Amino acid sequence: MAEEYPKQPHEIMIKVTRNEMEDGIRTKKEVSVCKLSDKLQLYLTRFGHSNAHIYNVIIHLLTEAKVRVDFKDYIERIELVEESDKLERAAAITLLEDYIDVFRGDDKGGFTTTQRIVIQPPK
Repeated sequence: MAEEYPKQPHEIMIKVTRNEMEDGIRTKKEVSVCKLSDKLQLYLTRFGHSNAHIYNVIIHLLTEAKVRVDFKDYIERIELVEESDKLERAAAITLLEDYIDVFRGDDKGGFTTTQRIVIQPPK
């Protein structure tokens, strides 16, 4: 990684509260604690390393200490376990970009990946 930060993603612990939803009603609630790097790997693998939504979610988490992410079937509330892990926006962006560069390896965002974008009309 290019810069040193107070903590690296594998050292930052997050609390994830996952609420399963069915017809707008919460059916199940799970709470877990994991490393930020584990959640980043999951999101990057699932959504792709160029997905702007991942950037927004992680940058908001690192700058505000909490974020809520709504998916089709569940809602995740992600919080920093330690408030002291909050970063300034510029540092959060650099930390995330450095992590993604390492995660990508040799793939520098060329034409080897395809991103699926779904645009839906407002309801």
